[in-house]
Amino acid sequence: MIRHYKDKIHLLSDIIKNRENIKNEQEQTILITGCFDILHPGHIGMFQEAKELGGKVFVGIKSNDAIHISEKGITGRPFNDENERALVVSGIESVDYVFVYDDSLSLIEEMKPTIVVKGPDHNETVQGKKEKERVESLGGKFLTLGPTKTSGTTGIIQKIIAFEDNNNKKVK
Repeated sequence: MIRHYKDKIHLLSDIIKNRENIKNEQEQTILITGCFDILHPGHIGMFQEAKELGGKVFVGIKSNDAIHISEKGITGRPFNDENERALVVSGIESVDYVFVYDDSLSLIEEMKPTIVVKGPDHNETVQGKKEKERVESLGGKFLTLGPTKTSGTTGIIQKIIAFEDNNNKKVK
């Protein structure tokens, strides 16, 4: 039986408090964090590959406030608010738990996941490297999953802008 998608959304404090009760001894705790503002095939592939590792897949949705103070906030993002993003991600079958967070390094420290997963485009970022160091210092693993040949969120946004620019030129 499929869990109702809304049952997958939790407060971060509840996830931290009940982490040991959520998984059994043999299961891995797989943490994926990000904005997930505009979902694309790369996200879906990453979620599915993470689930295939065995264990519970926890997806942290970066809060609106955290995005606003990051480089993405400068560009007017997020386009979708944190609750909408959490609702969309919770509808993905390979995702077990969804919550909103502010800081990924603090989250890794509190949650102590077995594995932290990032998409291929985030592996070499400064933040990705910090997350890798943090999870490995706690005895966990850092993996890069998901297809490499897919248009990411920034690419999708650029296509939309180009489409709009092209249409506006035709109208004039």
